[in-house]
Amino acid sequence: MRFDVLTLFPGMFASPLGASIPARAMRNGLLEVELHDIRAYASGRHQSVDDTPYGGGGGMVMTPGPLVAAIEAVKAARAPRRVIALGPQGRRFDQRVAVELGGLERVMLICGRYEGIDERVLEGWVDEELSIGDYVLSGGEPAAMVVIDAVTRLLPGALGNELGAWEESYSDGCLEHPLYTRPRVFRGREVPEVLLSGDHAQVARWRRAAALSRTRARRPDLFATLPLDEDDERLLAETESEPRVEAEGEPREPRTFPGTGRGSPNVYVALVHYPVYNKRRDKVATALTNLDIHDLARLGRTFGVRRTYMVSPIAAQRGLAQRIVSHWIEGEGPARNPRRCEAMRRVGVAADLEEVRGEIERLEGRTPKVVATGAGFGADALGYAAARAQLRREGEPPWLLLFGTGWGLHEEIVAQCELKLAPIFGVDSYNHLAVRTATGIILDRLLAEDDGKYGA
Repeated sequence: MRFDVLTLFPGMFASPLGASIPARAMRNGLLEVELHDIRAYASGRHQSVDDTPYGGGGGMVMTPGPLVAAIEAVKAARAPRRVIALGPQGRRFDQRVAVELGGLERVMLICGRYEGIDERVLEGWVDEELSIGDYVLSGGEPAAMVVIDAVTRLLPGALGNELGAWEESYSDGCLEHPLYTRPRVFRGREVPEVLLSGDHAQVARWRRAAALSRTRARRPDLFATLPLDEDDERLLAETESEPRVEAEGEPREPRTFPGTGRGSPNVYVALVHYPVYNKRRDKVATALTNLDIHDLARLGRTFGVRRTYMVSPIAAQRGLAQRIVSHWIEGEGPARNPRRCEAMRRVGVAADLEEVRGEIERLEGRTPKVVATGAGFGADALGYAAARAQLRREGEPPWLLLFGTGWGLHEEIVAQCELKLAPIFGVDSYNHLAVRTATGIILDRLLAEDDGKYGA
């Protein structure tokens, strides 16, 4: 991972980059950070980089000339995948953005100063702005350090325990559970007894319950977005002594689709991380995310998908995905959350679609029909009523549904597909959905009970 940082104060980075995890990552060749002094690109005896704002007002504004010269020089030499300015008006930086940036390999960070950067630079030479919070800093340097540190922690090999980066606060949407170490009693305050019990299943349950309770109390905004399952709700109820309302009625019997003799048609899902588009229509590889693995596993189990594949050509990414899956099916996971384990057992990891097709052929004894999904398909895409009918035809081969990360499947993948499914639309033409959301809607339209609501 490479960061090119444009700054007026390169010396500010010496201490943060010279210690701890970033320093170790650079020594091991996992991280490269090059600092570029914007003032070196200024002309004149004083190398001025700021001037008074048009229209009056206090403070100074960074002039476009030196900054654009620095951007263009670094872009020509280093070809960063994304140019980012750190500023208070940008998209909020969080763990998901850190994961996103970690998949780009080369990123340029621009540290603003004074009152800000001339707007013409932001419009013409910057891909996006990022903000680390709603407060005022002297410049973008501290924000750049935050971004570099957060992304570095996600690089395979940067931490002693690579799974640890995914188990910390925010990685699964929750705050982390309380942490304790020796001594057992400190000034009258004791470590919770369950942590000393040696019962790993009970420790896992306690930690999950504590994380949920803490998130609900301290960050209700985060808690409102959590996809809680029945085990989570039970833990919360037990922890806070709230009565739990059981669902009415008997458990539903598994369905058999007419003409199939089975619970659902044979459907496989692949989440493709390369080749896909970014927002500038470049061909890129994206990073695997913990949330995608968990949510697609649960969707697949809910709708009877035979297997869900995480497809990435990057060996380190596949290794991380495999460790996440293994944690839930071999480690503490089965005791902590048996239902998540049940879903995760259906997740596979593959380097490319050829590997996925080969495994399906071995399982099914015939070649799958590869079906593309995307937000930009036109009139030649198949509607959902017709797709449901075709999927249930006698003798129909298994379907492999492809979902693209980033900004969708690259055209070379779509060209290999036998079918394209119609885009998802709501009340108007806006259809820019997260891939997890789109997967859930499409699986529901194809595999849920048919009540005639999808039309032609």
